[in-house]
Amino acid sequence: RAQFLENFSFGAYLPMMSMHLHDVCWQDQTQDITDADVRTRELLTNPDVFFTKVCELGGPDLGGWKRTGLGDLVFMLEWFRDFPQPKPLLKNVFINWRIGLNLPTGLRADQDKLFALPFGYDGATGLIFGLGLELRMGSYIKCGVDVQLTQLFDVIRERRIKTDAAQTELLLLEKTQVHKDFGLVQRFNLDLEAVYRGFSCKFGYQYIKQGESTLSLVCNEFSDAIANTAESLQSITMHQLIVNASYDFEKQLSPKAWAIPYISLYGRLPFNGTRAVEQTMIGTVVGVSF
Repeated sequence: RAQFLENFSFGAYLPMMSMHLHDVCWQDQTQDITDADVRTRELLTNPDVFFTKVCELGGPDLGGWKRTGLGDLVFMLEWFRDFPQPKPLLKNVFINWRIGLNLPTGLRADQDKLFALPFGYDGATGLIFGLGLELRMGSYIKCGVDVQLTQLFDVIRERRIKTDAAQTELLLLEKTQVHKDFGLVQRFNLDLEAVYRGFSCKFGYQYIKQGESTLSLVCNEFSDAIANTAESLQSITMHQLIVNASYDFEKQLSPKAWAIPYISLYGRLPFNGTRAVEQTMIGTVVGVSF
C-alpha cells in the first residue's frame, strides 16, 4: 500500500489460504424393519459400498481433503482527508472513499470434493465501492461508520445442481454448465474507539449480507426452477461484535525511523447469522509499516 498526492493511496492485497477437512464420518440411519430396509443397507448405504456407489453415479468424493493456494487479488484506490473542527466537543472529521477491483486469482470451489469452498468469490470479477466517516470527539474518543459494496459479475462454469426439489445438496450427482448471477455483497461497520499515546481499544459491530444468487442452465436437460431451489443460493447474513486492542510504536520512535511496527489483539463474537458458518475468533496481528 503506497500513498501519493497527499490524500490518495493505492494498495494491492493478495491472501494465501490453507483449509483442511478431516475426520469425516457418515452414519447410516437406514432403518432395519422391512426386507427393503435390509436390501437398501446391503446394496447402497452400507459404509463399504456407499462411497463407491456415489462416485459411480457421478457424485463427489465424500472423504476429507486439504487445499492450499492464493485468494482473490484486490486492487484498491482510496482517497482520505481530515477536516479539523474548532468546536468544544467535535475536533476532527475524517472522510474516505475507495474504489477497487477484485480479480479471480483464488482457488475455485472443487465440485468433486465435499464442502471444498472457494478461496474468494469462486471465479467472479468484482467492483468494490466504499465510503467511511470518522468523528473525533475530544482528545481520546473516535466513532465512525463504514459502508462497502461489492458487485460481482456473472460467471459461466461447470457446477453441481439439484435435479429434484427435495434433493439434499450434500449428494448432488449432476454437473452441467451454469450461468451464475451473484447477489450484491454488502458490509456495514459501526465503531467506537478510545485512543491514548499510540494505544487504542476499539469496539465495533459488523453486518455482512450477500444477496440471493440465481442460476441459468446452459443446457435444456434440467430445470432452472429446480436448480434454483438450492439453499446455498439464498441470501447470507452475518452479524459480529468486534473488540480490537492495538499499539502503534510510532510515537516511541524517531521521526526519521524507516520502519514502524505495530501489534494488535482482536476478538470476534458472531451472532444471529443466516446460512453462514461462524465461529468465535481470537487472534493477533503483528505488522511493520515502511
